Amino acid sequence: MQIRFGDRLPEGDFALVIPAASGDAESIRGLGGQLAEALSNQRFDGDSGSTPEHFHNNPRVVVIGVGKNGKT
Repeated sequence: MQIRFGDRLPEGDFALVIPAASGDAESIRGLGGQLAEALSNQRFDGDSGSTPEHFHNNPRVVVIGVGKNGKT
């Protein structure tokens, strides 16, 4: 697996992967209310290994649940 960090979003098809301990985690709030609302509708509560998917302002967003003790 190759993981790279960049200062801007890539061109073309990609998925933005975000770790989160809950649907109202700081990492989720930073992307706006639409994503938090979508996660709530999917009943995402941050359980470790849960992976809801959403299309937010065009890019595919995959949220990875890190469990209640995760720090995001």
